[in-house]
Amino acid sequence: MNRTERIKLAILDRDGVLNDNSKHYYIYQPAQWTWNPDIFQAMRALRDAGYSLALFTNQGGVSKGLYTLEDVYALHDWMKLSLQEGGIDLLDIMICPHHSAIESCLCRKPQSLLLDRLISKYQADKEKSILIGDSERDILAANQAGITSYLVPSNQSIWNLCTQIAEKERNND
Repeated sequence: MNRTERIKLAILDRDGVLNDNSKHYYIYQPAQWTWNPDIFQAMRALRDAGYSLALFTNQGGVSKGLYTLEDVYALHDWMKLSLQEGGIDLLDIMICPHHSAIESCLCRKPQSLLLDRLISKYQADKEKSILIGDSERDILAANQAGITSYLVPSNQSIWNLCTQIAEKERNND
């Protein structure tokens, strides 16, 4: 990549998109984690279409004292290792540890600060970057950040969507 070429980011929400959160709202241990169907194949399709992969997540349970940031980091280390074993590298994971019932912040979705940080940190091309989320909060954050978003059902496969995105990218190249 030359210096003027900016990367394409595919930013995925964590809970509900990567994993099934129907049994646990606050997920902070590998024992609570269940990968959503086809997520590895879906992420590889995005990677193969030239996207760098990143995650963003609200983790209000930290603010509520239900678990610690260290718990979140340990889970993310486990996730990243599992993904790497499946041939997928994550560029970054952005976390908001706040909860609006306890404190105000600029990073909790639907605010766009986590996305703005990712875009700035990696000099991403906003016109070519995308977000995949399962809540209106995710979509609102993407709109504020100025990137294309896709709303998907929670706890379902995103394989079809990702293959459609990848096919569209191949046709645009």
